[in-house]
Amino acid sequence: MQPHLPCVLFGFAAVFSGLIGYSLHLPRDFGYRENDLKTLAVFYTIVTASFLFHAIGHVLNMHEDLVHAVIALAVVLATFYLFLRTGSRVDFSAPRFRDAVVYGAVVWLIGREMDDIFHDSLSYYEPTPLIIAGVTSFPLTFVIFYVLFNVNRKNTGFFLEGGKEILSNSYLVVYLMGIGVLGACFNSNVHYLSVLVATSVVIYVFAKIYITAKPFLD
Repeated sequence: MQPHLPCVLFGFAAVFSGLIGYSLHLPRDFGYRENDLKTLAVFYTIVTASFLFHAIGHVLNMHEDLVHAVIALAVVLATFYLFLRTGSRVDFSAPRFRDAVVYGAVVWLIGREMDDIFHDSLSYYEPTPLIIAGVTSFPLTFVIFYVLFNVNRKNTGFFLEGGKEILSNSYLVVYLMGIGVLGACFNSNVHYLSVLVATSVVIYVFAKIYITAKPFLD
């Protein structure tokens, strides 16, 4: 299948924004500042809304290029927002860049291998994998808002343990979404596999936030 150029361009935009964000030297004090939780809430609202729009777009048979363009644009904007709000240094870490490239290559190669061996193994169930991603991730955003509400209500300091890891995984989600858009351009199982992996990362992040904040919810 010949990929559409706009689809490829939007996919690469999302891939590079996530890759660059993941490869930066991240602030060590993330999670210990007053507005960090609010920043994550806004970021994940945009990202998980993209998951939901992705699912709705496929259920309603909307124009695929339009759906993927909206998703890519949304996650790129979310990445810029996260970068500006967290104060990451514009200084690349070669080991982190290498790790991100390896992660992306593994997802891409496994997806392409599924194309060759199983052919339509995941796309056969379309749009079920995308619906799972949308209906699972978007409601979980309210976990962050619930934590934020309780922290503000109790008017107490809240320190997000593992904040640097959470920030790192947030950029990784954008990177995986970009790979997913590129996979869709080539009508590949990479599309569905990448979205499902990104959803798993989102669930992990929300679980980590909830566990850290549990004392504030009692």
